[in-house]
Amino acid sequence: MTSVVEQAPTRDDRRFLGQPRALANVFGVEMWERMAYYCVRTVLPLYIAQADDPGGLHFSQAQKANIFFAFALVQ
Repeated sequence: MTSVVEQAPTRDDRRFLGQPRALANVFGVEMWERMAYYCVRTVLPLYIAQADDPGGLHFSQAQKANIFFAFALVQ
């Protein structure tokens, strides 16, 4: 019969919460990407709505809808 000996974690262990260390980087990048996406998705309608103010971009309603849906559907 063979006995299994568990090894204590060493200083050279490159694991992150029991997962490979690179997973921490992938998680961070994914979290940052999602945060940026939802922030832009929130700010874009406000930016387009404010385009009618003096000095704004003066988009027509059709142009505003095209810009928003192009962004929303591509994602």
